[in-house]
Amino acid sequence: MTNLYRPVSLQKQTPGGHPGDIEAQFQVAWDEENFYLRVEAEDDIFNVNYEPFWASSVAQKGHLYQLDGCLEVYFDCAANGRVNNAGLDLDDYRYDFSASHASGDSGPALVCRFREVFLEYAGGTEFPTKEEAARGIEAEFTRISETRYAYTITFARKYILPMKLEAGSQVGFGMYLHDRMDDGTFGNKGLSLATEEGAHVNENPQLWPIMMLAE
Repeated sequence: MTNLYRPVSLQKQTPGGHPGDIEAQFQVAWDEENFYLRVEAEDDIFNVNYEPFWASSVAQKGHLYQLDGCLEVYFDCAANGRVNNAGLDLDDYRYDFSASHASGDSGPALVCRFREVFLEYAGGTEFPTKEEAARGIEAEFTRISETRYAYTITFARKYILPMKLEAGSQVGFGMYLHDRMDDGTFGNKGLSLATEEGAHVNENPQLWPIMMLAE
């Protein structure tokens, strides 16, 4: 991931982008039952001890994007975002992941299905609830060192329907990795998988790369 998003807030651009600021690589794989994702990042200042988040109620902990290192993962199951060019639609997902402790220690990651597809596209009454998805998706956060961490995530097929796990399947795939800096700009910079330089992937499925599943 090499596309750095640095918004302008309070009339100044969020700082960052210097060598060693934030770097990340990712790997994906699949079989007929699961889609696998691993993201490994190096952040010169990694700190998830954001008190307003950890002091909030359980219901508010869906706002994982408040945390440094939060990973947003997007699927456009019909790969039609480049055609529609109208924001997220009924076959798009957004999943957020974060460390589960203010210390940033290794352990199961927090999971939030921030946006889901129309349930009739994905099993109707059998479609997993947000709570079931949060419990059922296998996601591990690993603190490798003070500045390095990784996510290892397994999406079972039922959590990404109607995406087809078969050779030749095409899916829009977006990611955004937060690098929060408490500097008065709310620090919402990060690494984006958008195909346009300096762009965020959120609400921009027309900028998500098309992923084709191969044997």
